[in-house]
Amino acid sequence: MSALTALQPGAQDVLREHPMLDQAYQFWKARSGERAMPHETDLDAVALPLELMPWSILTEVLETERDFRYALLGSAIIQMARRDFTGCRFSELDHIRPGSQLWTQRATVANLGQPMLVSPPYTGPLGDVRRVYDLHLPLSADNGRVGMIWTVVAFERI
Repeated sequence: MSALTALQPGAQDVLREHPMLDQAYQFWKARSGERAMPHETDLDAVALPLELMPWSILTEVLETERDFRYALLGSAIIQMARRDFTGCRFSELDHIRPGSQLWTQRATVANLGQPMLVSPPYTGPLGDVRRVYDLHLPLSADNGRVGMIWTVVAFERI
């Protein structure tokens, strides 16, 4: 049983319905090899599959500051959000504070070191978004802790 299915029943069904999420998960697993997760250098922005780049987010885990920072946002994510948050710390953004869903999801992945599939409510400016799926995939730092989280986002539109 994979970490994803062990973490969340029904996650495999969502991956089957969203080939982009499944591709990201399979790519992450392949880069992990026998390890619990890939190293950050195994999956940097250059190594990401080109077709997933627009839908990808790389979030740096700032352990000493107990914060997160957007290291990279794909072009489709920026378009959907209508703002580029690259370089911003979560604590600098009014809509992302400790205890918020976005913060809590990243903190859970950082603490457990396991993938997480979530369907957060969409609060963006587009009225034709029915559902959003975020697949959070941890990447390890030198000491084995989670240093980065690769998130791939899939939007279901009406």
